[in-house]
Amino acid sequence: DARTVDVAAAIQAATGSSRLSLAESWVRDNAAAAAAPDAPVAEATLFVSHAQSCGFWKLLSAVDNFLKVHGRDPAETFLWLDLFVIRQHDVAQDVRFIGQVERAIGHVAIVTDPWDEPVCLSRVWCLYEVLQCQLFPGDIDFRLAMAPGEQSRFQAALQRSRVDAEARLTAFDCRRAEAFLESDKAAILSSIRESLGPGAASLNQPRKQSLGTPGAAGRNTASTAGRSLTRRSASGTGDGLDAFNAQVRAAMRLAVAAYSWSLKGSMTDE
Repeated sequence: DARTVDVAAAIQAATGSSRLSLAESWVRDNAAAAAAPDAPVAEATLFVSHAQSCGFWKLLSAVDNFLKVHGRDPAETFLWLDLFVIRQHDVAQDVRFIGQVERAIGHVAIVTDPWDEPVCLSRVWCLYEVLQCQLFPGDIDFRLAMAPGEQSRFQAALQRSRVDAEARLTAFDCRRAEAFLESDKAAILSSIRESLGPGAASLNQPRKQSLGTPGAAGRNTASTAGRSLTRRSASGTGDGLDAFNAQVRAAMRLAVAAYSWSLKGSMTDE
C-alpha cells in the first residue's frame, strides 16, 4: 500500500508548473465540465482528517466505509482531502485556515488507523483539526472513520470495554506530537499557548479571518470554502498545552460515544 505522503509527492510533481492544487488544476483544464451537474468537483461536504504517513488505499477504504456506515451517497459527497485541495507547493499558506474550512464544511471525519494506536493522533496538525470540532460543536459534526478491518476490531473492543477503548483514543500529548516540518509544530504550539494559555481571550470573543483564495472541490476530492469566518479562542491556565490536550480528548470521547450509540442502534435493528 503506497503511503499517502508518496501520493502527495506525485501530485506536487504533477502540478509543478502551475503551482495549483490538483483540484484547482482540474477546474482550470475542464472549465465547461466543472459547471455540469455531475462534475467531480463542487463545494466540500466532508472534511477528512488523516495522517499522510499511513497507507493511501487504506485511507480510501476508510472513507468509503464511512460513507456506507452513515448512509451517505458517494455521488453527493465531496471530500476536502488535503493532498488534493491544498496547493502542495505552498502548504503553509493554505493550512493557516484549516479551522475556518472545517466550520464552513460542517462535517469532519478522522481516519483512525490503526484504531487502537492512531497515527493521526501523533500528528500535531490532526490534533489541531480535532480541536476545532470541540471549540465549535454546534458548527461541526465530528465522527470517527476507519477501514472495515479496523472497524471490526474497534467494535469488538467497545463491546468488551468502552472505557478501555476511550483510553486508547485519548492516550496522546500534543507535546510529543510530530509534524512534517518542525517549524509547523513550533508555530502550532505557539498558537495554542497564545489561544489557551494565561490571558487568552474568552470563548465569546470573536476574531475574523478570511479564508483567502478558495480551492476547487472534488467528488471524493473536495474544496476549500471561500468565506470569512469567526474563530474563537479558549481561556486556560499554564502554558495552554494541557488545556489543548483536554479539549481534544473531550472531542475524541464524544466521537466514541456517538459511535457507541450508533453501534447499539444497529444491533437493536438487527
